[in-house]
Amino acid sequence: MQKKILSVLLPGIMLFAAGCAGGTEGQTTSEQEVEEPVQSVNADWIINSTASEGSGSLQQVVSQAGSGDIIVFDPSVFDPYAPATIFLTEPLYLGAGGVTIDASNAGVVLDGSMGPETGILIQSSDNAIYGLKLTNFAMAGIIVDGEEDPEKTMRNIIGGDHENGVGPYGQGNCLVANGDGISIQRGASENTVTGNLIGMEADDSPNGNHNNGVVVQANAHRNVIGPRNNIAHNGQSGVLIFGGSVGNTITQTAVFNNGNGNVLCQQGGNHELQLLINQVESIDKEQGYLSAWINLNGDNVSIEIYSGDASGPRFFEGEVGEIEAGENGDYHIDFSKGSPFNGEYIYISGYDGEGHSTMFSEAIDLNADTGSTSPDGGGEYGEEQQQDALEAIGTVLVQPQVVWQDAFDNTDQLASWYFEGDVSIENGMLFLPPADFRPTNSTEALAYYAAQAGLEGGSLAVHLTFSFSGGRQFKVGASYKGTDSLENFSGGGPTDEFMVVMQPSSDIPNPNPYLTMTAIDDGYEIPVAAMEGGTFLEENKMYELLIAVDNQQQEFVAIIWEPGNFESALLGRMQNDQKLSELTSARMPWGFSLYQWGGGSAVTVESVEYIVYQGLSLP
Repeated sequence: MQKKILSVLLPGIMLFAAGCAGGTEGQTTSEQEVEEPVQSVNADWIINSTASEGSGSLQQVVSQAGSGDIIVFDPSVFDPYAPATIFLTEPLYLGAGGVTIDASNAGVVLDGSMGPETGILIQSSDNAIYGLKLTNFAMAGIIVDGEEDPEKTMRNIIGGDHENGVGPYGQGNCLVANGDGISIQRGASENTVTGNLIGMEADDSPNGNHNNGVVVQANAHRNVIGPRNNIAHNGQSGVLIFGGSVGNTITQTAVFNNGNGNVLCQQGGNHELQLLINQVESIDKEQGYLSAWINLNGDNVSIEIYSGDASGPRFFEGEVGEIEAGENGDYHIDFSKGSPFNGEYIYISGYDGEGHSTMFSEAIDLNADTGSTSPDGGGEYGEEQQQDALEAIGTVLVQPQVVWQDAFDNTDQLASWYFEGDVSIENGMLFLPPADFRPTNSTEALAYYAAQAGLEGGSLAVHLTFSFSGGRQFKVGASYKGTDSLENFSGGGPTDEFMVVMQPSSDIPNPNPYLTMTAIDDGYEIPVAAMEGGTFLEENKMYELLIAVDNQQQEFVAIIWEPGNFESALLGRMQNDQKLSELTSARMPWGFSLYQWGGGSAVTVESVEYIVYQGLSLP
């Protein structure tokens, strides 16, 4: 009987909060002493063929194995120091339960490029998967699927001690270049993901999954992600807990440099529990000491301290021992490691007595005098520097050379915007309605005008007046395609994008706008840079936004302010970035895009100007 693979389809969520910074990769090392391959003496089955099916193949053995059986691999065929590949033609289906697939003393790669969308489909309990590399599966490397029965798929273990075994990952698994790395879904419970590399190779080189590293969705509950996973470089989230999935714990796991957020809890996932930093009282990088007040609305909480760079937490530093409960979810924590923190930023996470993990806190900069929680790509501004920067950026708005604008007094002009979804003109303003959790976007609507700018070596900006409301996001981005052809801009293809992301003040993790960049063509990413100054955005209130890409100074800057109150603007700036320098040095035109992602939001645009200028003089 052929078992049908079921996929849980996520709504259209595109949360941009990415980072790529240098430095040491995560806490797990791939170096192991060279030992002679050993074979488990408890094996019930030994795989000695790389064939996708037939006698001695992994597919045949998995279909015949019963509860309690252990499957291992012949190291003379699957050399742990020169792994062999099995090109699967259909998923491995674990339906009997109690089966162990152990490649911890071998080198085994399961490859999905021959067509199966999933590498391993688990719809039973008490299975264990050790030491495999799974790659090129379009849906997910491993799916743990409860089939909406909370007692059907439980206590499965994916990974183990990476130092146990002579294979490339020990008992841990490596999941790279799949759709999702691992999907735990439809009521699956009490499963454990531990000691795995998800989105990176054994030598620490990035090879992200296209979507999420781990997604826990569709009422999956009481699962544990950790300890000792490294989850990095994935195109969307590192870990996404989604769709009513509760009681899921992330512990002692490095999650960094993921494209749309490191740990995200959405649409009821873990009750969207968040940890906020109220006050940092004392911090000592060299002694590994932190004293702070935090807020976590839960009981019997556990608090974990991580360090890393601006891309996220790369090192688990330890669990807080001294926690003093205050009122209304406030807690005082004292953490003393007794040795230096490994990274330049501190991140805090926690979970309550029911296992609901929070998303990571904002970053605490260990090198900042003020203990700032806003790492950015261009350093922090003091009050005087901020004012000087605003004055410099404001010069773009003084007698601007406008090459295209729209005040929405000509309905026919909307046809040139190439909108996807329903839009309308209401009272002289462009209206993008809510999308009912389906992305409605004007992808590169403004980018089609980039080729018309035409000034040799000039820099480009967009000036937008808008308001928005709802529970999702509105984004404005600068798009680079390396062309001066209008047709090439409108023809799709790889795009490098710098985005300014705006959320209502009730949203998490950060109600301020923030900057993020993604480069679709090669997966390059840089850290989120929070915009500084000003106050939270309010719904249904008009704001002005200026985004400027400076080809001469090789910078990307953005400011947002209330009309008539430019001095209180939020300011963000990116500079000294490898990818940004590469793109701006080409002196090609940039386009600008409007995005209304995720549904549930309404966006109104009053006016837009497309501006060419000759360069900023930022402090």
